[in-house]
Parts: sequence; structure tokens; C-alpha cells
Amino acid sequence: MAEHVWRPSIPVVRDRGGRRWTPEQVERDPALVDRDGLQCADCGVDATWQAAHTRIHSRTGLTFDVRLHFRLRHRGSEHAPTCRYDFDRRAGDLTHDFPGIVTKRGEVYQLRMPLSAMPQAHDPRPGVRQLAPHLEAGAGPVLSAARRIVQLLEDFSGQPGAQERFRARYADLEEIGWGDFCWHVNRNARACELVDELRRPERRTYPIAVWGMARPVKASRSGSSRYVTLTHVRQGQTAARIRARDPLVLQPFEVAQQAGVARRVIGFGEWRAALLDERRHGATRADDHETAVEAVLWANHPSAVAWW
Repeated sequence: MAEHVWRPSIPVVRDRGGRRWTPEQVERDPALVDRDGLQCADCGVDATWQAAHTRIHSRTGLTFDVRLHFRLRHRGSEHAPTCRYDFDRRAGDLTHDFPGIVTKRGEVYQLRMPLSAMPQAHDPRPGVRQLAPHLEAGAGPVLSAARRIVQLLEDFSGQPGAQERFRARYADLEEIGWGDFCWHVNRNARACELVDELRRPERRTYPIAVWGMARPVKASRSGSSRYVTLTHVRQGQTAARIRARDPLVLQPFEVAQQAGVARRVIGFGEWRAALLDERRHGATRADDHETAVEAVLWANHPSAVAWW
């Protein structure tokens, strides 16, 4: 089966009765949905669906399958200017809002990270204490751009091709896959994958972004730092946490959380594998080595943390 360029489709539509439909729901039983009167669920522009079919690749002559998807009903029509389901506009806005940080090369959008004071040698062993790197000017806009991309991809989460349209670049690393740069760690398995990646000796070191559901900010047992956990995990499982010794670093996020406007949090910088506080204090069993490791970002500036 030939590869083909992914084209975004409307993720959700609504019918005349106000009921919302996804492509998967319609594909299971198209007879349940009146094709006339469908609209984009966000901006209300007229929509329809394209039934599943097989196409022939114009260059290779090979065939590939196209699943049922929603599209604009009329040629030349457009989404409203603020529609969340207009992928091309939102992706294009990134290049205008973050010039020099988000660029487009063909069909791919590239997030360029500024150089930071990364260590010359990185020890992947958990528990090794190292100073947090200094984020150079430009880290704040990079995190803001990453957050915008995450929000866009969340709205198109049912379309795997959406993530393939984004890459990250750091120094001479020009093709960092979005999933290798930006990690969603709400599930313990994904947090474990992140820890394994951070501990891989041959890993090329570059700043990464990690995000998850916002948890309340807490103080460490010693009171020397504050932290926020990004994962929903039980005791003993792998976690991902943003830690700060300066209480002012997490204060803006904590204020936003208390105001109810911070449901998710993202941290950008040099994440490392480290021992959990419980293991440092001897509360973890000696045979519980792997589950006693966390992915941690020591943030030394508020620009390393963002939320929405």
C-alpha cells in the first residue's frame, strides 16, 4: 500500500437535531445519520462526508484505502476565522505568531528550539544529582508554540496523520519526531517509556516538552522544593514531575489552577530520570527498583512551565 499525504478532515459534525457525530460513528452505520444538514460542530459551516473508498496514487500507481471522513460541503467555502477544526489555518497561524520558531517546509511544520546550556556529559543513572540547565532567551515562546501545537493535535486526536505534520529541531538534529520531543504522560506506560528514553546511554540530549493533566502543587517532604505531578498514577508507579526549588517558579501556575483555568500543564527543558522521594527516604522496597524512578524537570524559571 502506497504512502500518501494526509489531509485534515473535520473531526466532529452536528446534524439538524444538534447531535454530534464522529467519522467512526457514521462509518459503523451511515443510515443513522441524515447526510443533509450536517455542519462543522464548531463553526457551523455546511459539511458532508466522503464515504470510504480506494484511491490510486498519482505518482506510484499503487492503491491505498481512504476511510470515511467529513469535509466542507461546498467547494470554495471556509471555516469561520476562529474555528478550532480548521487545521490548515491554525497550523499556518503558528508560523505568523512564532516567526523563526515555527517554520513550514513542504507539508511539515518545524519547531526550532534555541540552544541552552546543556551538559557536555550526561549520566543516565537514576538519582545522579545535576544542576538544571539555563534556558536561554526564546524558551518561553518555544513553550508557548509547543502548547499551541498540543492543543491543535488534541482537537485532531482521531487523525494520526496530524502529528506527522510536526517536527522539532535542536542544533543539528533537524528531524526529531513530535512524539519524541513532546510527551503526553497521563498514562503510566507512557511515563515508563519516557524514563526508559531518558536513561538510554546513546540518547542525543536535547530539551523536551512533557505534558499531562494538572495536579495540585505540593511541597516536598523536606520542604526544600515544590512540585507538580503530571501523571495519574498510584503509589509506587512511574511518575513525571516538574520540580522547583524557588517557590515563585510554580506560583503563576498554582494561581491559575486555583482559578480553574489550568486543567493541563506542560514543562519544557532538560528532563532526567531520578529516584522518587520515597526511595530516597527508604520507603520503597529494595526489589522495587524500576517503579522507584521518575521523570523530573528541575525548572528554574517560570518560562519553563505553561498551562491551559
